[in-house]
Amino acid sequence: MKYVLFLLSAFLLVGCEASDQNDQIFTSDEHSILLILPERMGTNPFLNDIRIGIERFSEENNMHVNTIESKNEEQLYDYLSYYANEGYDLIVTGTYKAHDALYDVASEYSSQSFLIVDFFVDLPNVASITFQEQEASFLLGVLAGYITETNVVGMVAAMDVPLLQKWVTGYELGVHTVNPEAKVIIDYVGHFADPATAKDIAIEFARDNADFVAGAAAVGNYGVFEAALEEGFYTAGQDHDQLIIDPEHILISQLKMADEAVYHTLELFLNETFQGKEYTYGLKEEFIGVTHITHPTDSPLNHVINEEVLQVLNHYKEQIISKEIVIPNPLEDRQ
Repeated sequence: MKYVLFLLSAFLLVGCEASDQNDQIFTSDEHSILLILPERMGTNPFLNDIRIGIERFSEENNMHVNTIESKNEEQLYDYLSYYANEGYDLIVTGTYKAHDALYDVASEYSSQSFLIVDFFVDLPNVASITFQEQEASFLLGVLAGYITETNVVGMVAAMDVPLLQKWVTGYELGVHTVNPEAKVIIDYVGHFADPATAKDIAIEFARDNADFVAGAAAVGNYGVFEAALEEGFYTAGQDHDQLIIDPEHILISQLKMADEAVYHTLELFLNETFQGKEYTYGLKEEFIGVTHITHPTDSPLNHVINEEVLQVLNHYKEQIISKEIVIPNPLEDRQ
């Protein structure tokens, strides 16, 4: 993979038209994909998952990939504007931070195909990958509500932004579905990479009698793990299988297989056609899930998750997949 890191000159080619687009986007002799990240990859492991999915697809299909890491949203807009005129088959970006810049650029360059991961942009030349995280977060809440002995559980989330409400609302609903009397405490770190503050919040929850504290704070989850080890409460991993970090306290991991979802969607573009629509993935598609229930893990079950607990979790998993119950998506009414 070739990384391109440079500042654009003052005479960006904003306003120039891109070449005509066909529904079959990978049509040239030398296929090319450009990944433009909204921030430095080192501060957000999720962005690395996007890159991994693109690289795997590109290597298997003999395609050329460039990756650019933006410093901020203004620079992201500049990069998107410039490269929309450079003849890439597909330009990829990701997260809610890219929404405004991508909407503006894609509106202007209607012949260029774009893909945004983890957010929705409603334009005919933008395909959007979104996830039903609230489904897996519901299962996490079911676990917390079912095993709590104090009837107090918590969640430490990164920021109070609409996207993260999928974690928060799903978790709360799961807890109260199996334990209506349980108290659910929620607080926000204010950043995606602040383990110290996340740890402080988790310790405060523990001292308020919470015996299960989930993290939805990105890098901040490592602070929650430290607090669990020190205070003795149970917790859960996020995005990846993190049970090995502390099997005594991390009971389960909520999974978000972004690399697999990106790879799968790019295959659809190659084998079928590019469509400017929302590709959404949940428990049914297996790009969202939890360890031990939807995805295997090398880590053994903690003694807290006995056969009865597994049966309860599997029961709700099957109900979600069959749509006997629907976990509301708080972003559904977005415009």
